[in-house]
Amino acid sequence: MEAFVDWMWPTFSESKSKIFLRSAIARMKLRKNKKMEERQRTEREVKLLFKQEKEDLARIRVEQLIRENNMVAAFEMLELYCEILQTRLGVINKVMYSKEVDMAERVPNDLREAIYSLVWVSLRVPVPEFKQFAAQLKLKFGEKLLVDMGNNTDNHVNSRLIELLSTKPAHPELVDAYIDELMGTEKSKLVVCRLFVCCVLCVVCVCVCVCVCVCVGVCVCGCVRVCWRVFTSVRALVRFSTRALCCHPS
Repeated sequence: MEAFVDWMWPTFSESKSKIFLRSAIARMKLRKNKKMEERQRTEREVKLLFKQEKEDLARIRVEQLIRENNMVAAFEMLELYCEILQTRLGVINKVMYSKEVDMAERVPNDLREAIYSLVWVSLRVPVPEFKQFAAQLKLKFGEKLLVDMGNNTDNHVNSRLIELLSTKPAHPELVDAYIDELMGTEKSKLVVCRLFVCCVLCVVCVCVCVCVCVCVGVCVCGCVRVCWRVFTSVRALVRFSTRALCCHPS
């Protein structure tokens, strides 16, 4: 009988809302773990593409990486909202619906941003529990207010959340910053490797020059001059390779 009444005249359910919020948190944690794995794989692909001098394709991968990072950050914010609302569902349940008053004024002030943000993302994030929770809020606050929440008519949705879930392409400067961060470690490794090779080459060249000078009977001054020329040439090569490596990601 209770189930029939709930089906015919549905009302806001605190217990159902708590289940939806808990399920949303669990689903977002799974999505975050999956996206973290995808991010590591994408980072490896970007480094490989730069080594293959496919910069345009690498930049597209970096833009994808930025979107994945933004989604993870958005999930973290939404998890916090879900935790807050779980503990304050009793406050929402005490709100009385009335067609004669503006229900936006009856939304608890300390929960306003969380409620508006969850309803807003329910139309934009593929987490079905958000839509189910929004349906419960519709029973409490009415359809008109839910439409306003979904459209962010009153600008109560968290602005940072809107920015993270924006579909606009990443700014080129942000893409460059991500590339520098990703390739920074690779640059350091290559610089150390090139410096080591150049130093070994310098030592070998000096030894060869000394042996040749001794064999052909060149004076000590001549030997020193030859070694100095070799040293300056190798030093210039090291500076050029290091400068070129720091200026270019590949």
